[in-house]
Amino acid sequence: MNVEDGEDEAYFSFFDAHALYFYDPAGNIVEFISRNTSEEETKPFSIENVINISETGLTVDDAVSVGNRLIEIGIHERNNESLSQTSLNFMGEKTKGIFIILNQPGRRWIFSDKISAVYPIEILTHDDSRITVNSDNLVEIYKG
Repeated sequence: MNVEDGEDEAYFSFFDAHALYFYDPAGNIVEFISRNTSEEETKPFSIENVINISETGLTVDDAVSVGNRLIEIGIHERNNESLSQTSLNFMGEKTKGIFIILNQPGRRWIFSDKISAVYPIEILTHDDSRITVNSDNLVEIYKG
């Protein structure tokens, strides 16, 4: 488990959530987050309590341009705030708690020494929309 400023977990008041961070076998930073607003009854934690992948990082050269393209296919900023070139953009429906974390290269990921960079990725959404960054950093977005 990773540590930052002597702490091994973070609390996010805007989500009423606790998170811890670790590296996967490939060296990627992984966040394990528990949002305390779940309506599930309280019981001992087990694998059945893992509901979904909550956040996927999408690092692109121009977050505002790509964010506007995501909005065109129905993936909005969680609070309908302006898109930012310098901070994280949580793209998705807040009530569902599932987001594309849109950002630009050069940001340090908390609880790690990793700096965000553009890498090839493909995201397929629940409505079959497809977001792809290829090896040339070209972003393609298709509505499902």
